[in-house]
Amino acid sequence: MTEENYRALIERLTMLNTDAEKGFKLASEQAEDEELQVWFEYRSKERKSMAEELRLSMESFAQTTERETTIPGTIHRAYIKLQQFLSSDEKSTELLITECKLGETELLNLYKRAIFKSPYIVKIQGVLEQHKQYVERSLAYLEHAIEKHQVT
Repeated sequence: MTEENYRALIERLTMLNTDAEKGFKLASEQAEDEELQVWFEYRSKERKSMAEELRLSMESFAQTTERETTIPGTIHRAYIKLQQFLSSDEKSTELLITECKLGETELLNLYKRAIFKSPYIVKIQGVLEQHKQYVERSLAYLEHAIEKHQVT
């Protein structure tokens, strides 16, 4: 992987974290369960912080990200809003948890790829590892939430 490709990968991580921030914010507003509302809101703030950390890391390469979110992320949030409108409260909780898990799984896979392919920028390696751990913890919570809310 060239350094330019690696920068593009970090830019994609930044955009996906921004997508996750907005998605978790939406989930916190839509969730009926108070515990989930608080958890989603916390994750929204965490993902915002993670995106900012990555942006600052990119500035050290004299490169900035041009877009804040991805088109698929925007479409995904619109899909969730539509499904929320059409679903019962029980199905609504299931949808929020399932869709958040889907997004976090994609984010985790991209972090793993970035860490595996990062011979260029040693300085950012620690940031990537820490972010990956945050996403792994988030996925573990979502797995627990699936069991708790009996989501299939």
